[in-house]
Amino acid sequence: MKPSPRATTGVRGATIRAATVTLGAHRIELLQYDPPAQKHEPTSPSHAGVVHIALTVRDLDAVIDVCGRHGWQVVGAPHLMASGPRAGTRIIYLDGPRGGHLELIAPPQLPNQQF
Repeated sequence: MKPSPRATTGVRGATIRAATVTLGAHRIELLQYDPPAQKHEPTSPSHAGVVHIALTVRDLDAVIDVCGRHGWQVVGAPHLMASGPRAGTRIIYLDGPRGGHLELIAPPQLPNQQF
């Protein structure tokens, strides 16, 4: 996976390397930012040891709206994955009102698709 980190996470000038482990219906991703966060970015998701929750959603824009009403702020524009096994997937990071990060993932919709 090599999305635009700035568009997805708000981290400028970084490349993301990822390793994925699938456990049934669950997936764990280990991300490495190169270069890592700078000290002037105290809440950056690119700091070593920072974790976030990723949720798969049907309607990304509607969920962004709901999250915004509860104080979550998007850090960029939704990123569209243009190639690879997740092509058509839209991804966005949000920063929480009390810290923390949330990632929303909206796979392309297929007729009668459930997740």
